[in-house]
Amino acid sequence: MPSMSFTPQVRLAARICIVGGAGFFILAIAALTVPELAPGNPPVTWLQVLFAVLHLCQIAGIAAIGFTGAVGRAGMVGLWLAAGGAATFAVAELMVLISMPGSETAFGLGSLLTIVGLSIAGGSVLHQRTWDGPGRFLPLALGAYNLVLVLVLSTASAQLGIVALALNAVLWTLLGWSLSETRSTVPLRGGLA
Repeated sequence: MPSMSFTPQVRLAARICIVGGAGFFILAIAALTVPELAPGNPPVTWLQVLFAVLHLCQIAGIAAIGFTGAVGRAGMVGLWLAAGGAATFAVAELMVLISMPGSETAFGLGSLLTIVGLSIAGGSVLHQRTWDGPGRFLPLALGAYNLVLVLVLSTASAQLGIVALALNAVLWTLLGWSLSETRSTVPLRGGLA
């Protein structure tokens, strides 16, 4: 069975994904405590730009999966779709900032690309069987959870939507963490002293 490759590029991309996930989580908590930051209020310039940057951090996590060799050919297509979804989210965040029409459509397209892409990539990760540990379920979990997230954001209160976004941020953080773990191929020497 082939194994995953944990190169310095994988670890760097994974750590960037951790920053993105943690950033989204912190902003979700802030939105729960500072009403001016909650969705539905006029956009705050620095916040919208930060959202766009954090979506780019998600692309790093998606790239990290691809760099490991944990997906097959179909999985790579899924990763490209998911990366396109994250990039579309980044553009949509900036569209909100300049009050450009079509931002809702861009968010919908980003959601669709992310859901389909991560679901395909997650299925490929499981099919390839090169990723050991519970982290191997995270790409598929993110794909499925993003579908739940769309439903929650479209039907629930703003507060519940923020909590749902915070949980999504936790999944992205866990994805980055699971890909950034240092795995040594050198056997441990010695015993207990």
